[in-house]
Amino acid sequence: MERQIIPLFPLDVVLFPQMPLPLHIFEPRYREMIGECLESQKPFGVLFAGEGRLHSVGCTADIMEVLKRYEDGRMDILTRGSRRFLVEAYSEERVFLQGKVRFLEEISPGIDEADADLMQKAVSFLKKILLAVSREADAGGLEKLDAAQLSYLIAASGGFNAGEKQAFLEINAPRERLMRQLELEKTVIDRLEVNKRLTQTMHPNGKL
Repeated sequence: MERQIIPLFPLDVVLFPQMPLPLHIFEPRYREMIGECLESQKPFGVLFAGEGRLHSVGCTADIMEVLKRYEDGRMDILTRGSRRFLVEAYSEERVFLQGKVRFLEEISPGIDEADADLMQKAVSFLKKILLAVSREADAGGLEKLDAAQLSYLIAASGGFNAGEKQAFLEINAPRERLMRQLELEKTVIDRLEVNKRLTQTMHPNGKL
């Protein structure tokens, strides 16, 4: 099993592989961390800091682009999730948090008829999510996704709370991840529809 020591960035978001994450870097310790990552062209790890604790399963973030640099050293960057990991030990030797991490692999069983049906249900679920948030769905593109890609796209699309997202990130089997997501289908769609109705009834000044 591959292990590395990587810099860690606790945030109030859950990052998934292949998902974009724009960040505004302003604290001196994280400016130092990002500067080193840019110089070495190495990723950093994003951990969800929520529900009263720092979770130990996270996702590495590759820095895709520096969008803007400010005169005072702050910067806007665009990152993308890459690999899931488990922190086995923390280190506070630097001004920013570091961790010895073990990278987690996806457990992908062979596809059978039951899996094919699961994939179709998951694609249908994702289309409902995108419709509820007024986003267009590329039907052909969705059909080409594998189970892991589809499960991460569903998780990041909206409607799930941060605790649910973290639970998805910690699951190693894409099939199980999709099944857990489909169990929440009605709840998620109801949440999105309520939010959509509230948004539509709000005046520009923010009052109903």
